[in-house]
Amino acid sequence: MKIFRPFIDRKPWAAAVLSVVLGAPIAMMYLNRGWLALGYLLLLIALVAAPFAAFELGLITVSPYDALDILNLVYVALGALHAFLIARRFDHERPLRCYARWRGIVVLLLAVFVAPLLLALMVRTFLFEPFNLPSISMEPNLPVGSYIFASKSAYGYPVPFTGIKLSPKPPDRGDVVIFWLDSGDGRPFSLIKRVIGMPGDSIQLNGGLVILNGQALVREKLQADFEPQDNGDFDRRYTLYKEILPSGRSYNILEESDDNLLDNTPVFTVPEGHYFLMGDNRDNSRDSRVPVEFGYISEEQIYAKVFAIFWDGRTQEFSYTPIP
Repeated sequence: MKIFRPFIDRKPWAAAVLSVVLGAPIAMMYLNRGWLALGYLLLLIALVAAPFAAFELGLITVSPYDALDILNLVYVALGALHAFLIARRFDHERPLRCYARWRGIVVLLLAVFVAPLLLALMVRTFLFEPFNLPSISMEPNLPVGSYIFASKSAYGYPVPFTGIKLSPKPPDRGDVVIFWLDSGDGRPFSLIKRVIGMPGDSIQLNGGLVILNGQALVREKLQADFEPQDNGDFDRRYTLYKEILPSGRSYNILEESDDNLLDNTPVFTVPEGHYFLMGDNRDNSRDSRVPVEFGYISEEQIYAKVFAIFWDGRTQEFSYTPIP
């Protein structure tokens, strides 16, 4: 038990180690400094939020994750040094508050580890959930291997285990959505596509062009020899286009050819309560153009809206890239 004696006696180096391992707020409670613990906790929250806010406002151009790494090192060093200095003049005669006693510290540590897990579970269930892109069907906007954030409340708030949404809202044309399909064995699986057709719309593809309600969507050529992140299959080249919806909303799409199997289709009429979904990599996406496998997707099957990439599969870097 001698190894624990310096921590029981609150030696300066032990306080510094505790600050590095468990965090400055825990170290300050251990040193009987409740207000300092609260201050370090608030400082930590501010430091985590600051790089992302600065990035969104255009105040910094580096990745917010890189900035956060630097701020975290400064925070850890500051907390350890401060804990060391306080422990050097620690008043052993002063009564310890409940949070400074070892029993209280253990309870607080349990709360520190359990509370984030409960919070993460609630956030994942009701608000946001991360997803991985295993295929190239949404290139170039969602590179294969990327990790994305999706909002589970964008189309209503899900009630667990019921399939019911509170305050349901329909998707907008152009949204990138996550929906489920039945695998055939009773276990649904999730897919990601873009909403092109709304209830009541007529959709047809002619020579790669999307004909929406009798009018071809505007398609502007951006690059003739585009190379996507394609699972190592780098001998294929695509044409990169910008497709523009009637609302003015736009996004990039890929075409390997304008004469592939799904580039020419019959007219689809989207029934009420359903949507016509397509991948952005038009010649490498099985979607609503394939009635047997996909067909129209009901509003009940759509449960999340993709809004940002946080790990880019093309650059292999953390990023925060909004989804067009």
